Amino acid sequence: MKLEIKIEKYVKLRIIKYACREDGSTDYHEGKEYLKEYDLPRELYERKQWVMRWRAAWFQCRYPRNEICRQISFYDLKSGVDLELEPVLNRLVSVKRMVTKLRNAIAEYEAERATELIWEKEYDSLYQKALSKLERYVTQRDRLQLEADNLKVRIGYAKRKAG
Repeated sequence: MKLEIKIEKYVKLRIIKYACREDGSTDYHEGKEYLKEYDLPRELYERKQWVMRWRAAWFQCRYPRNEICRQISFYDLKSGVDLELEPVLNRLVSVKRMVTKLRNAIAEYEAERATELIWEKEYDSLYQKALSKLERYVTQRDRLQLEADNLKVRIGYAKRKAG
């Protein structure tokens, strides 16, 4: 039984102000203050990055002597797993993308070749190479899906145990 993992990509953006020492250098360890925190869907963040840069620039104008930085982290909303730190989910997303891309390319190639009078699929080296590559990616996707399902069960267990 496969559990379908629906990854909801979210972005946590923090605008941080670092204190300025008397000699003018920046204190990265003790004088850290979070000015603003955003929790956004990744699609919205990618469309509206200029708003985040503008907001950081606005804070920089407001606090000209301090260093203003943006801290960005990507995570999955449902599980709370940080996508940058969880390589299994990253690889799964990547392999699923490659499977879709290859299937679309093969379908397009088949549609082009369907107009030919004689096309023998078993002797077309390009077609056979694409099919073998697709088969490798599908096998890899299934293996990663199983790993991700195990991860999801483990995360669910950890949440139940904590709650």
